[in-house]
Amino acid sequence: MASISGTSSTTTSNYYLLNTGTSSNLQISGLASGIDVDSIVNKLMQAESVPLDTMNQKLQLLEWKRDDYRSMSSQLSDLLNIVNTMTLQSSYTKAATVSDPTKVTVTPASGAGNGTYTISSATLATAAMTYSHVNASQDFDPSKPLIEQVTNLADGISWTTQSAQDEEGSPESHSVSADGKVFKLNNGAVNKDSLSVSVTDKDGVTTSYTVFDSEEEFNTSEEANKVLLNKTTGQLTFNNTIEKDSTIDASYEYNTVKIDLTTYDSNSNEKRIQFDANGSMSLNSILQKINSYGTVNTFYDSTSKQVSVAASATGDLNKSGNDITFNTSFLTTTLGLKEAVNGTDANVTVNGMPMTSSSNTFTINNTTFTLNQEVSSGQTVTIGIDTDTDGMFDKIKSFVDKYNETIDKINSMTSVAPNRDYSPLTAAQKAQMSDSDITNWNEKARQGTLYNDTILNSSLSKMRQDIYGAISGITGGSYSQISQIGITTSQNYMEHGKLIIDESKLQSAIASDPDSVMKLFTNGNTSTSNASSMGIAKRLFNTITDTVSKIKTQAGTVSLPNDQFYIGKSIDNLNDEISSFQDHLKMIQTRYYTQFTAMEQAIQQANSQATFIQNAFS
Repeated sequence: MASISGTSSTTTSNYYLLNTGTSSNLQISGLASGIDVDSIVNKLMQAESVPLDTMNQKLQLLEWKRDDYRSMSSQLSDLLNIVNTMTLQSSYTKAATVSDPTKVTVTPASGAGNGTYTISSATLATAAMTYSHVNASQDFDPSKPLIEQVTNLADGISWTTQSAQDEEGSPESHSVSADGKVFKLNNGAVNKDSLSVSVTDKDGVTTSYTVFDSEEEFNTSEEANKVLLNKTTGQLTFNNTIEKDSTIDASYEYNTVKIDLTTYDSNSNEKRIQFDANGSMSLNSILQKINSYGTVNTFYDSTSKQVSVAASATGDLNKSGNDITFNTSFLTTTLGLKEAVNGTDANVTVNGMPMTSSSNTFTINNTTFTLNQEVSSGQTVTIGIDTDTDGMFDKIKSFVDKYNETIDKINSMTSVAPNRDYSPLTAAQKAQMSDSDITNWNEKARQGTLYNDTILNSSLSKMRQDIYGAISGITGGSYSQISQIGITTSQNYMEHGKLIIDESKLQSAIASDPDSVMKLFTNGNTSTSNASSMGIAKRLFNTITDTVSKIKTQAGTVSLPNDQFYIGKSIDNLNDEISSFQDHLKMIQTRYYTQFTAMEQAIQQANSQATFIQNAFS
C-alpha cells in the first residue's frame, strides 16, 4: 500500500480490541506482572484481524461498484428520456402564423402540410339551449331533498310510486354484519303507511316491529319492538339491538320522479336520458346526474330561479327535429322547461371553398382550426403553416449534447484502470487520517471499479452502430444517414466518438426536407427485429433500455432488496462472512485474556508464597 500522508498524531492503541460483552479498557491487568496486557492483546489481535480488514476492503469495493453502476444507469435513463421523445413524430412540431389569432386559433400536427390558408368569412356554431323560470317560493332550496321541498313548488311534483319488493313479491332484505340499532333502507322518500319491518335472528326467530315516523311518539310508545323511520333518508332506528347474522326484511313503497329527455351527441346519434330520481335526491343532484350522460349541461340559478339546459355539442344535431326534447311532467311542469332552440352549424370559407362544420373546431391536412369569433364577409384571416425549424434544431442539438455527456461519463468510468497503490482504508488507518486526506485517498482507491466493464463497453459500441448505420426503407426522403444532415464523429480519438454538429448544414437539411430529417430518427418500429429499418432514436431506445436492464440485474436499485441482484447477493454473503469472522476474533481475544489472567493469578500466588516464606524466616 502507498504511504499515508498527513496522518494525525492521535492514534487508538487498543483499536483491535473487540467488544466481548465487557470493556477491555476496564479490565485490571498486569497488577502482578507489571505487563501492559491490553497493549499486547491489541497487537496480537491486530495480526489476527488482517483477514477481517481484507474482507471489509472487498466489501467497500463491491459497494462502490454497485453505486457506480447505479450512477451510470441514472445517466443512461436521462438520455433514454430524451431518446424516447425523439422517437415520436408528434414531437417534431410545425409552426403556424395567424394574422388575427383572436378570431382563429391554429394548431398544426407533425404531419401537417406546409402551406397558406385564407379564411374569408365564418359564422360560429352554436349549441341547442333553453331555460325556464321555476315557480318556486323564496324558501325553495335546490340542495335539499325534493320530498322536503314540495310545499315550496307552486306547480307541485307528480310522483311515481315504486315498490321495494322484487318481481316475485319478496321484501327488501338486509344481512346484519355487526350488532347495531341503526340501519338504512335502499331508498328514501318512503311512504310510512306502506312500510312493514321484521327481523329474523340467527336462530330463525322472526320478530315484527311497529313503525313510527315521529320521534316523540317513538319515545313515548310502550311497544316492545318498535322502529323509528326517517322518511326522507330511509334510515331505520330500532329500540332493540339487532344482533349480527340477523336478517332485516322491509316491504314498502317510495316516491320518485321520472326523468326522460331526448338528446343527441356530437355525431348526431340519439341519446335518451331516462332514470327514476328518488325523492330523497335534491334538484341539484338530479341535474348533476343528467349532466353525467355527457350530452347536455344543466344547472339551476337560485337568484333568478331558472333552470338552464344546453347541448354539450354545438351544431344542428337533429336535422329532422328538435335537438333536445323533454318527455315528463317533472321537466315540463315542475321545472317549466320548454322546447329548446336548435343549435346551428358553423359556416366558413377556406381558400374560397365554403365549408360546414357542426363544431367550431375542424381539421384540414392535419392542421386543426378553431373559430373564436365571427369573421365577417369582407374580412380575411391568413394562416401560414411551416416547419418549426428552430424547434427541430434545438431538439436534435439537445439530444447530441446529452449523448456526448453520457458517452464521456461512461468512458471516464470504463477507461481508467484501478490504482493498485490505493486500497480502501481500514478503520485503523482512517483513525490516523484527517477527513480531507480520507476523501482524497478514497477518490484514488475508488477509481477503476468499472474498468473495461463489458456491459458498458458493449453498450457504447452498440450506440455508435445505432447512430452511424444507414437506415433502409425510408420512403420519400433525402437522407438515410446522420452524416448527411451535418452530424459527424470527432476525429480526436481522445473524445471516444463524440458527435460534432455542423449547425449550418443541419439547419439547411431541416429547412429543405424536415420530414426526411424526422424519419432519420423515427422510422420503423421499436418492436421489429429489423434494426436496419429503424430510425436512430428507435435503435438507441432499444439499446439503452437493454443496457439499463442489464445494469439493474447487476446492481439493482435503491429500493430493490440485495437478494434480487448479483452484487447485492455478494454483499450479503460477504457480510455473513465478516460477522462469522468477528465472532471468531472475539473467541481468540477472550482466550488471550484468559491466558494472561491465569498467568497473573500464578504470579500473584507465587508472590504470596514468597512473602509468606520471607516473613517466616524474619
